[in-house]
Amino acid sequence: MLLRLLKNLLRALPLVVGLYLLTLLVRGHGPRLSIDAVSPLAHDWQQWLLLGPLYLGGLLYFCWARRQRKRRELHRVEAAQQALQGLEPPCARERRLRERLERWRLESQAGASGPVFLLLGAAGAGKRSLMGERGRRPMTCSRGVSAPFRSWP
Repeated sequence: MLLRLLKNLLRALPLVVGLYLLTLLVRGHGPRLSIDAVSPLAHDWQQWLLLGPLYLGGLLYFCWARRQRKRRELHRVEAAQQALQGLEPPCARERRLRERLERWRLESQAGASGPVFLLLGAAGAGKRSLMGERGRRPMTCSRGVSAPFRSWP
């Protein structure tokens, strides 16, 4: 809900900034404007008489653009659903392949050993306590150096 509100505010930002700058222009410089010794924006009510329809027009434009976006999204969803309905159902061979792929994915996830960490440091530096593996023995290389990439269960 909050993200939708922020998205709409971000879409309205150029309109709001434009109306704000126009308001500053009319309110700040409007009283100084004169045409043939007549000041059409000398009073506050005259300024708001000009700004009110602009605000209303901006609000109507924003609502219209939002409705158009929703309509386009609805048309895209309907087109995607029609495209899916037009597809042929998978044949028996494709279903078997999908099931086999799903089985393989689940088996590979079940047999996964988890993340691999590379810890370098001198003996007794606290590498095991950092990893929280006090009971495990590290795998060692032929020279007696601990292999940093795997540990024994």
